[in-house]
Amino acid sequence: MKEVTCMTFKLSAVFMMAVVLLTNCGSTKPQGITIQAIEKQVLLFSNDGNTRAEELYYDALLDLRTEFPEELKNVQIIHQSTVLINNDLIELHSYPALLLVENNKVVAKIEGTVSKQQITEQLKQTLSMNESYTAQ
Repeated sequence: MKEVTCMTFKLSAVFMMAVVLLTNCGSTKPQGITIQAIEKQVLLFSNDGNTRAEELYYDALLDLRTEFPEELKNVQIIHQSTVLINNDLIELHSYPALLLVENNKVVAKIEGTVSKQQITEQLKQTLSMNESYTAQ
């Protein structure tokens, strides 16, 4: 009798876990984080698979922070593969990745293993270009 009760309990637990998992899979809304960025927003997409490459992104951001303190004051680190920006789905294909968003538009996108110099140059060029527009 105890075996039947124990087995029934285990089956009930497995059934409940399956129901909970399956109800979360039925969502039709795109998964990811939603960003509404009127000001400049830097999004750094991280995962645990490529920490050495990620360090290069951090180093580049730290180097540029002295030149662009306002633009780089709020770097947001995200552990997701997709992001919604102004209801547009942005998918990333390699990590780490960095998006520079301004007025709800992606103005710079860097993905994967690249050199610190490439990251720095692309961000500096984008930030400088956008800075000259706002100064006028």
